[in-house]
Amino acid sequence: MSNYKYNISCQIEDVIMQSFHNYQNTHPLMDTIPKNLDNFVSSVYPNPTTGKVQILINNTDNAILTLDIYNSIGKLVYKLENIEDDYIEIDISNQSSGLYMLKLYDNKSVKMIKKIIKQ
Repeated sequence: MSNYKYNISCQIEDVIMQSFHNYQNTHPLMDTIPKNLDNFVSSVYPNPTTGKVQILINNTDNAILTLDIYNSIGKLVYKLENIEDDYIEIDISNQSSGLYMLKLYDNKSVKMIKKIIKQ
């Protein structure tokens, strides 16, 4: 009986790992992960959140930024354009609980990608 449980557990683990691998290869953010963010340190809090999220940005380039938030299946659920401030507050309280990806970018490159957990 214990071998049976072990085999089922291993099969489920394999399915989860395959799903994660597929997610990495198909999610719209995975091909845009920034290579060097040394000049663009930022903070996203509180995380996890129940709705409101504060984002601190060190925009040393003074670039005009865009913020996108994607749900766990890669659907764009929030967009904020023409950001010039170093502080942003967004409200995702209308979104379902789960994992979200925040992408901050300008017209040249991705500046930041962060996970947000919505409770």
